[in-house]
Amino acid sequence: KRHVAQVAAISERGTHPNLIATLDASATAATPYLVMPRLHATSMHQQLQSGETKPLPVALWMTRQIAEALESVHQAGWIHGNVTPHHIMLGANGHAMLINLGCAQKMHTVSSNLDTVDRLFASPESLAGDLAAMGAMDIYSLGKVLWKWLTATEPASKTMLESVATLVESMLASDPHERPSISSVVMQLKQLEFSVLGKHIGPQGSLKVA
Repeated sequence: KRHVAQVAAISERGTHPNLIATLDASATAATPYLVMPRLHATSMHQQLQSGETKPLPVALWMTRQIAEALESVHQAGWIHGNVTPHHIMLGANGHAMLINLGCAQKMHTVSSNLDTVDRLFASPESLAGDLAAMGAMDIYSLGKVLWKWLTATEPASKTMLESVATLVESMLASDPHERPSISSVVMQLKQLEFSVLGKHIGPQGSLKVA
């Protein structure tokens, strides 16, 4: 019942096109239930495991969508608590959806979900269990996701990769207070996305005017 009420509360307060919605829910029924939309998508984990590479702008675009979903969750006073490629669904059109709010926590509460989080993506402080929930924990996990994408993108210039790597490094800072806020991450991802995309689609030569 607690889980149902929790997910419903987050979905109600943190609505976003890239965050799984709750269509109906009841924590008071004899059998508590959640109704969520059926997604015609595959997980980001499957995409990464397929060996198929993506252009760097696409990787940034998909990561930025999840960052925006997290921004909505954080603004509602929660953290997702288990951001991994398994919990990101990708549609055929590239639409990314953050799912599975089962490990979500209210900000400033102590975690009790250490046995269910993916330790490969969890922040050091969340695994230690000695700090209350904070947005920086999700930032660390998203940084790990973005790093995974850097290993699965098509060749890009050193300058492009270094710019993205700098952002990843800040997101993976060992001190959670040194990591950027989710709003800053969204802004930086947008800037990188547009900058890198521009290098892909920019004119290859000068235009001739008749």
